[in-house]
Amino acid sequence: MKPAPLRHKKPLSPTTRLSTTTRLSPTTRLSPTALLSTTALLLLAALLAPPPLFSADEPGPNLLPNSGFEDPAYTPWGWDDSYYGKPEGRAKLDTDNPHSGKQSVWNGEGHFTIRKLPLRKGTAVELRFWARGVVNTAPVTVILRQATPTDRVLFRTEQAFGEHWQEYIFRALVPETTPRDADIFLGFYLHAPGGYWLDDITLRELPAAEGGEAPTRNPIRNHSFETGTDGWTAMIRKPEFNDTWEWQIESGNAYPAQDSRLHSMLGEKLPHGRRHLSFVVQPGGYAVLTSAYFPARYGRKTNLVFWARTDLPHTFRASIAGGKNQGAFYDDQVLQYTSAKWQKHTIPFTLRPSIGGMYVVRFQISQAGVYQFDNFSIVETGQPEPEPHPPSVAVQPSPDGPPGNMFSRGDRAVFRLVVADEKPAAQLAYQLTIVDWLDRRVSGGRIQVTTDADGTAGMEFVAPASRYGAYRIKVRKIPAPGATAPPPAGSNTTPPPPVDAEQIYTVLPALPPPAERPDSFFGNHVDLAPHNLEVARRAGFRWLRLYPPLLTKWMALEPKPGQWRFKTDDLQRAKTAGFQILGSFDTAPDWAADLDPKSPVRNRWSRAYPPADLAAWKNYVTRAFETLSPYIDAWEIWNEPDGGYMQTRPGLKKDDIMLSLLAATREALDATGKPYQLLAPAVSRIQADLAFKILERGGGARMDALSFHYYDFTATSPEPDFLKEQLARYRTYKNHAGAPMPLWQTEGGPYISGGRSWLETYRIPPSSSMHPSQAAAAMVRAALFFKAEGLRRYIGFAAHAVETGHNTQADECSGFIEVTGVPGIGVAAHAAMVALTEDAAPRGFETARVDGQRVSTARFEQPDGRALEVWWSSAPLPLARALTLRAGDEVLDLMGNLIAPDKLAPLPLGESPLYIRRAPAK
Repeated sequence: MKPAPLRHKKPLSPTTRLSTTTRLSPTTRLSPTALLSTTALLLLAALLAPPPLFSADEPGPNLLPNSGFEDPAYTPWGWDDSYYGKPEGRAKLDTDNPHSGKQSVWNGEGHFTIRKLPLRKGTAVELRFWARGVVNTAPVTVILRQATPTDRVLFRTEQAFGEHWQEYIFRALVPETTPRDADIFLGFYLHAPGGYWLDDITLRELPAAEGGEAPTRNPIRNHSFETGTDGWTAMIRKPEFNDTWEWQIESGNAYPAQDSRLHSMLGEKLPHGRRHLSFVVQPGGYAVLTSAYFPARYGRKTNLVFWARTDLPHTFRASIAGGKNQGAFYDDQVLQYTSAKWQKHTIPFTLRPSIGGMYVVRFQISQAGVYQFDNFSIVETGQPEPEPHPPSVAVQPSPDGPPGNMFSRGDRAVFRLVVADEKPAAQLAYQLTIVDWLDRRVSGGRIQVTTDADGTAGMEFVAPASRYGAYRIKVRKIPAPGATAPPPAGSNTTPPPPVDAEQIYTVLPALPPPAERPDSFFGNHVDLAPHNLEVARRAGFRWLRLYPPLLTKWMALEPKPGQWRFKTDDLQRAKTAGFQILGSFDTAPDWAADLDPKSPVRNRWSRAYPPADLAAWKNYVTRAFETLSPYIDAWEIWNEPDGGYMQTRPGLKKDDIMLSLLAATREALDATGKPYQLLAPAVSRIQADLAFKILERGGGARMDALSFHYYDFTATSPEPDFLKEQLARYRTYKNHAGAPMPLWQTEGGPYISGGRSWLETYRIPPSSSMHPSQAAAAMVRAALFFKAEGLRRYIGFAAHAVETGHNTQADECSGFIEVTGVPGIGVAAHAAMVALTEDAAPRGFETARVDGQRVSTARFEQPDGRALEVWWSSAPLPLARALTLRAGDEVLDLMGNLIAPDKLAPLPLGESPLYIRRAPAK
C-alpha cells in the first residue's frame, strides 16, 4: 500500500533501503558534571568510556587508605587553604558523633583531598561516603579530577549536607585515554564559611553487569507519540553564518530554525496507534532529538527498536545515551536510510553505567529533510519482551494558549488531559493537583474520562491564573476499585514515578515594553528568534548580551582576510522590539591570531587567542562598529580573559594583552567620531586578579565601565561583606570620564554546573542541591543586592528558550527555562522583580544578626517617594522578629502577590525574598 505523504514538504521518495549500522568509536568528551542524590541512597553517575568486563560480581576492594579516619592522623589525605581556604577551616579529626568507629574528619573552608589514586583506565568506579554538615553550610563540591599530565574533571557534584549522617553514592568512569602516570585525586571543596564531617569513604571498581530483574514494561515515555510530543525534546538549529555544522560546533552557537517544531501527526497504517513524530531539518541545519530519561540495566545486551521513514536518502545517528552535561556519552550507530515506507530498526547496544541507571534515546541528524519516527522500545537480549505499549498520559496546553504557557493574571488557562493505549471503552479517573513554586497545593480535583475503541481519551480543564507565579500541574491515575497498581516502567527494583503527567505554566505581570525602559538594570542572554524575544519581553530581560549569539566576534565576521560577513536581520528584530544590546569585540580568526603552535588547544570562540597584529584588530573593531552600531548599544572587550576563554603563548601576560586591546579599541572607536560605551574586562569572578592588575596599570582610563561575572549561587548567597569589599575596591578607580568606576555584572546565574528540573516525568538526575524555587530566590537576592549597591546593569545567564525544548542531557545554567522550553520559576520571579523594582532608585544594602541568623535588607526608593525594601534571612525566623510593619505597609511574596494582613503573623522570613512597600511617610 502506498505510504501516507509527509505533510511538511512533499511525498517520500520511492523505497530504497540502504544498509544499516556502523559502530563508532567512544566519544572523547570531557568529564561528568556530577549530580545530587535526592535521597540517602540515590545512585548517581557520570561516565565517559565503556567499563571493562570484570570477573567479579561485586565491587572490588576499597582503593582509599584510611577511609574511616581511624589512624592518629588523617594522612594520606591532605588539606589545602591556597584557594578559597581559611586557616580556621583546616581539617581535624573529631571523636564526637562519628558515623562508625572512634572518629570522623571535620573540614571547614578549604580543600580536602587525596592524590595519586590507583585508578585504571577504562574502569567504572563507585564512590560512597557518609557525611553530615553544619546548618546552612554552602554546598560542598565533590570532585574526581585528573591533575596531570593534563587537567580534566572526571566527576563533579555539589552536595548540601544535612545535620544527620547520610550516605551518598556516585559512579564515575576513568576514560580509556587516561595515561598510566596520571595524577588523579578525589577532593571535597568548601568555598564558604561553615563545616562538615566525612566518614567511611570507599572508592571501588564496579562489576561487569548490573543485577536485578529484567524490565517488564517498555520504559520509554510516550513511546509512540500518541499523547503528543510529551517526553521528547529536540535541539533543531540552523547555522548562524551558513557554514558547515562542523564549524558551528566549534563556534558553540546556531539559532533555532524559524519553524522548529516537533509534530505529533495523525496518520494511517502506522507502526502503532494513530500518531507518529515528524519534524523538518532545514538545509545546513542540525538536530538532536532526545527522550526523557528511562531506567535500564548496564552491562546487558539491549536492543533499541523503532520505526522510521524519511523523504530522501539521509544518514543519521541513533544511540542509547547516558550521563549528563560534560559527562554525557553515547555510542552512536550510523543509519543510512531512505524509504517511503515505515521500516523497523533493531540496534544492539551494551549499556554502560549511567546516572542512577538512567538513559535517553538520542538521535543526531545533520542532513536536511523530513524525518518521521514511531513506536520506540527497549528490549534486553535473551529476556522476555516487556509489555510494548504501556498507557501514556500527558497534559497539553491549548493550541490557542500563549507562547511558552506564559499567562497574564485573569487569563483563562486551558489545558487538556490526553490518555492513550488504555483498554477500549474504559472508564478512568485521574487526580489533578496544581501546586505553586513552593510545591504548595493551590487547586485540584478529579477528572474522569471514557476511552474510545482505540483506548484513547481526552478532557479539557482550566487551571487557576488569579495570582502571579509559576505553577505545576500534576496528574496521577486513580486505580480502579480492587485493581492493583501497574508495575513500574522499568526494572522491578525501580520505583514508579510519582506523577503520570505534568505541565508547567506561569502567570506574569504586564511589564512596560522594553523600548520604554532603555536604561533598565535587567538583562539576560537569549537567542534572537521571535519566540525567545517574546520570553524576554514577558520576563523583563531589557538588555541582551550577545555571548552567544556570536554576531560581533571577529572569527565569525572575517574568517579569511577581507572576507567580511555581517548578519543584521536578527539584530534588527531585537532592536525593533525595543531591546538594548551588548555586543563584544572578541576572538581572532586563525589567520590573525597570535597562536601557540605547540599547544593542543585549537583557536575557537571559547578558547580564543589574541590578535597578533593590533592594526588588524583595529580594522576589525572599526568595521564591526560602523556596521553594527545601529543595533549595538554598548561594547565589551573579550569574555572571561582570566580563564580559558583567552589563550596565550608562553611568556605573554594577560594584563599586557588586555591593556593593549583596550588602547587599540578606544583609538579605533574614537576615530569613527561616533559616541559609544566600552566595557572591560568581563572577568569570570568579581575578585579576579586580572581585573585589578588592569586597573592598577591605568586601564580604567580606557573604560567607560567595568564588567565582571558572578556565579557564586547557593541557598544563602550572596555574601554581602565580601562583595561590598570588592565593589568598594573597584570604585577607587576612575573611568575614562574621570568618575568613580561604573560597574556592570554582565553574566551570572544559578546552576552553572548543572541544574535541577521541576518536572518529575522527565526523570532528569539533578545536578544541584537547590530546588528551582531556591535557585530563583538566589537569583533575585543577587540581582537586588547589586541594584541596591548601585550597579548599572545585571545581566543573567542564560534564558535560551526554544519551543522544541532542549537536549535532556544538558541543563547547565538552566535557572530560567525548563527542559521542555517552557519558562519556569526563574522567569516568574524575574518578571516580578522587574515589575516591583525597575523604576526604583537604589538606597543601599545592609545586614543584621537576629536570633543568630543573618537578615538582609535591600533598600530602594520608588518614583512616588515611598520606600521599597526587600528582606530575606539566612534561615527561617518569624517575620516579626526581623522587622516592624506599620499601618499601610504592604508585603508581597517572591512572585509579586500581595499577602493579606491576616496571613502575616505566622509568615516566616527566609531565603525567599519578601518585598515591603512602606506606607507614605506622614
